[in-house]
Amino acid sequence: DKAKDAAGSAQESAQQTGQQVKEKAQGAADVVKEKTG
Repeated sequence: DKAKDAAGSAQESAQQTGQQVKEKAQGAADVVKEKTG
């Protein structure tokens, strides 16, 4: 059970990290668009 819990929380934090990375990438893309556009 502990292993399952650890895997579950690891997956959750990985998803959260992925979400943050996506948002940062989106923000960076918007900045580039503004500068080049």
